Amino acid sequence: MELGRDEFEALVDRALDGVPDEIAALIQNVVVLVEDEAPPDDPDLLGLYDGVALTERESNFAAQLPDRILIFREPLLDFCDTLEQLE
Repeated sequence: MELGRDEFEALVDRALDGVPDEIAALIQNVVVLVEDEAPPDDPDLLGLYDGVALTERESNFAAQLPDRILIFREPLLDFCDTLEQLE
C-alpha cells in the first residue's frame, strides 16, 4: 500500500480526533508521533507506548517530559497490504 507521510499523518490526526471526549479528557501529558520505521530489534512492531503508567506515577510527575505514543508507518502499511491479500 502506498501512502505518503503527510497523508498518513493526516489519517492519524483524523483517528485521534475520533477519540471520544470522555477518553480524550483522561489523556494528559502524551504526544503522538509518527515514525517511518519500527526499531531494528522489532521491525514488525506497529506502535509503541513510551512512558510511565498512570498507576506508577508519583505526585511530582508534572515536571516530566510527556509520554509518547509512537506509530510506525511502514509496518502498518505492510500490515494493510497483508490484510488486502487475504481478502
